Amino acid sequence: MFATLRILGRNVAGRRAYSAAAQSSFAAEREAVREHAAQASEIWRKVSYCTIPALLLAGYNAYRLAVEHEEHQAHHPTEHIAYSYMNIHNKPFPFGDGEKSLFWNPKVNGHE
Repeated sequence: MFATLRILGRNVAGRRAYSAAAQSSFAAEREAVREHAAQASEIWRKVSYCTIPALLLAGYNAYRLAVEHEEHQAHHPTEHIAYSYMNIHNKPFPFGDGEKSLFWNPKVNGHE
């Protein structure tokens, strides 16, 4: 029995585990991955050159519109109308004076 295993072991050990063709196909695959990565990074570099100025312009536009809105609100302040269904509290809030919520903003929220 051991002689049979020894013979089988010699046959397996005598063969080459990897062939030159397998090594060259692995190298070719790695080179293809490297080329694809270079192309993809170049595309994203070009996209970011366009995106960053577009984001800066959009941010400036949002800031300009916010300033415009603040100026308009200063000229035409909104009046708070105390409707019966608004500001119903069954118990006071556990902070402050108990009437105003945690996110109270005196410029926006009205109070009776």
